[in-house]
Amino acid sequence: MRNAFYTVVVLFFLTTPMSAQEVDQEVDFNYLEDQFYVGLTYNFILNKPADVNQQNLSYGLQFGFIKDLPLNSSRTFAIGVGLGYAVNSYYTNLEIVELTNDFQYVAFILRC
Repeated sequence: MRNAFYTVVVLFFLTTPMSAQEVDQEVDFNYLEDQFYVGLTYNFILNKPADVNQQNLSYGLQFGFIKDLPLNSSRTFAIGVGLGYAVNSYYTNLEIVELTNDFQYVAFILRC
């Protein structure tokens, strides 16, 4: 079993250089590295008061598009300009009460 493993490893490293391809050094002026991105996060509340509890799944969702704008003719230096949107939801037992000129934060406790 051990000899079979070493044989596979040696054959892998011997065949790797033979399968390498030549790299074309021509600059493709139509190629841009534009990107779409999507992200999903779990929001975790830190440094919260003792009475505040995080409930359910507090999540974040991000998505957007980044456009590549090359700054030189060889296209090795560029800037990315983008537009995106993000939503974050926090589910806690913290209630916000609107007063006359202010807000008050109250942690409510459900008793069953």
